[in-house]
Amino acid sequence: MNGPILKLILILFTSICFTADGQEKTKIPDRTIEQEAFKQTEKLQQELNLSAEQSRQMYEINLRYARMRQEETTRSKAMERIKNKNAEIQLILNSFQKERLLNKQYERSNLNNRYRRLDRRISDE
Repeated sequence: MNGPILKLILILFTSICFTADGQEKTKIPDRTIEQEAFKQTEKLQQELNLSAEQSRQMYEINLRYARMRQEETTRSKAMERIKNKNAEIQLILNSFQKERLLNKQYERSNLNNRYRRLDRRISDE
């Protein structure tokens, strides 16, 4: 009798430990506003092959909107901020870069949707 109960407790404890450990590894590091703007700019630089001037302008946009993000309290304001930021970014890109950015956003969206569907299936089981 004690054997199966002890095994069950051991399995639950092990599961909890692995879950807690996995959550710690996925924690987003704390960054300053400037570091966050730099990382966003760096990613776009790599994906879109931005010129030096475009990189400078992109950093300014990312920095300004990162500061705004800290002050927002509602989802509607966040959505408006994202829309405005994307519009400003479009102004500094050439047609090839705009198309490439759109494709990257589409790829990320599809990947996120796949993960959401997978999460739903797992939680339903």
